[in-house]
Amino acid sequence: MAKLDPNNIKNRNFKNAGLYLKLDNVTEANRIYEEFAQKYPDDPRAVEAYYERGKYYLDNGMSDRAKSEFNSAITKSETFRREGKDPNAFIAGEAVNALAGILHNDYMAIELKQPASNVEAKKKELSSTLRELNQTYTKVLSFGSPRSFEATYNIARSFEEYAQKFSDQEMNPNLDQNKRFVERQKINEQSAALYEKAFEEYKNVVNNIPVVAERLGVDMFAEVKQTPDSVLAIQDSLQLTRVAEKDSTRELANKWYEKAKDKVSEMLYTQASLTTENVEQAVNIVPVGNSRLQRLSYKLQVLMKVAAPAINKTIDAHIRNINEAEQSNLSNKFVEESKRQILLTKNILGQQLEELAHTALNNYRDIAANDLPDLVERGYEATNSEGLNYYGLDEDANQMIDYAREVSKTAIDSYASTLNMAKEFNIKSDLIRNTQDRLLRFAVEIGDEMKLLGDSATTKSEYYRVRFDSTENYDYDEASIIFQNHTYNFQDSRRIVMELAFDIKNENDIKNLWANKLLLRLIKLLSLIHI
Repeated sequence: MAKLDPNNIKNRNFKNAGLYLKLDNVTEANRIYEEFAQKYPDDPRAVEAYYERGKYYLDNGMSDRAKSEFNSAITKSETFRREGKDPNAFIAGEAVNALAGILHNDYMAIELKQPASNVEAKKKELSSTLRELNQTYTKVLSFGSPRSFEATYNIARSFEEYAQKFSDQEMNPNLDQNKRFVERQKINEQSAALYEKAFEEYKNVVNNIPVVAERLGVDMFAEVKQTPDSVLAIQDSLQLTRVAEKDSTRELANKWYEKAKDKVSEMLYTQASLTTENVEQAVNIVPVGNSRLQRLSYKLQVLMKVAAPAINKTIDAHIRNINEAEQSNLSNKFVEESKRQILLTKNILGQQLEELAHTALNNYRDIAANDLPDLVERGYEATNSEGLNYYGLDEDANQMIDYAREVSKTAIDSYASTLNMAKEFNIKSDLIRNTQDRLLRFAVEIGDEMKLLGDSATTKSEYYRVRFDSTENYDYDEASIIFQNHTYNFQDSRRIVMELAFDIKNENDIKNLWANKLLLRLIKLLSLIHI
């Protein structure tokens, strides 16, 4: 009768325990594992026994019992290591990684929700959990298994998640517009600093993964040579296994290395996106003021003192992403999107200024069509609700024309700056053509609007001249002069705006439909002026 191999019996017993776990017979599986541990106290699979039970409990929603088993696996491995026995480091590393997974789920469940006291309490919980989580990921590294690459990456990921949670925190819903803007800006600035930390951590991952790979006996950047089938046929199975393990480890290393490289760019892109939120909030602030001019001035100040710096900050962040990509030889969708966002963000100011210019002309139209004629008919002593007589309204009307002209010039210069930036950073995009179209289209359209209003002013001037001649009412004489001056102001303003756009067209060699329209209108305008 053949003698039974003790190793076969031992292997069969261990496999049976795993089979009972799959059949949900935990009691029998535990009995066999305990018996195995007593009979073979020095077998490294004792570590695996605890690990397998932990996996079972985790898969069945019993995370507390799972943590206990995983900790037992780690303790057993460390005991074997101290005693100079095989610590089954790979399985112990898997147990630590599983513990990190449980802790990560707890970490991701933390939400910064109002009221404010809860937000602050949860921030402290988030910070402490982050520290514990990263201590656990760092412990994975100590076991020196291929799981180290993922653990290295996960440390950086945890900082990214922290920044995201901080950015997503709930704000007091009762804040007014201005306080909400200030609070959101503060949160965005703090979040940007946290994303900066995540960016640094992902850069560390890119630098550290090749080092970890080298410790595991793998050169990530070595040329991989294909072994001919004839050679494979005579190599022993152990050597083939070692080659396969090295190739697998190299694949893992490169997987997490490439993911981290993309994240380096994504973190910088996300930082830029946070400042974009500040821009959006700034341009959506509702202007305040008792008069048309005060509301326009308020809006312009918000654009130039709040939105413009935020725009520049956003662009600087995207430029940094591009520069970092060049220095680190990165190429991904986040870098390409940063190039687009530079142009899109740069154009925000021009678009907002366009709206202001049209608003100013609409205000003039309202003054010229309603308020001013009403006061002229009521005479010099009459005033409106703001206490202005028709001379005061004339000043407001001219200010609207001047305002439209200066804002239009600034809008055109802003679009020109976008084109210059595209050249500086060698950005190739359809947005360049779009910017060229916007610049010249706006110059043509605002010029056409000024022409219509100027023609209307001429008509009103002639109307009041006829009224004065028939009545000798000097209020009509003054009205005629007022509207005549508006005509001249519109003519000069239109010329200045279109000449500026024409110069930029020539500097950038822009050739499109709007360039042709601008040229024709400018020729006609200049010929009228010199008649």
